[in-house]
Amino acid sequence: MPTEVRRITFKTGELAEALGTASELSATETAAAALSFVQGAGGTAALKLTAGEESAGGRTIEIAIDEVGSALVKYCLDHGIPIPQQASRSLSINDGKLALYIHMDEEVEASNVALPDFYDYDFYG
Repeated sequence: MPTEVRRITFKTGELAEALGTASELSATETAAAALSFVQGAGGTAALKLTAGEESAGGRTIEIAIDEVGSALVKYCLDHGIPIPQQASRSLSINDGKLALYIHMDEEVEASNVALPDFYDYDFYG
């Protein structure tokens, strides 16, 4: 059976809106932030946002991958972008933008698919 892979790339403004209060940065800072993945607290993966140069008063924050993933799924559901519940998901940075990858390799009957609570998703950075 073929595997379907979907990529949803978030523009900087969309990322800022999706993260909302999860980011300690303002929407303007988040939109202009450089993105990278790091080893977060407790050995878990985290998304690092660096707004400006630290030597010039810029700020850096880290947000746990699960929190970022949940915020992106919620953003998609709130904006009518379908996200299958029974699929594996991962995050990637492409050309400075955050992307949500959805990998579907099993047949899922439509009758068995319900819109989930967005916190029920697992993410791998």
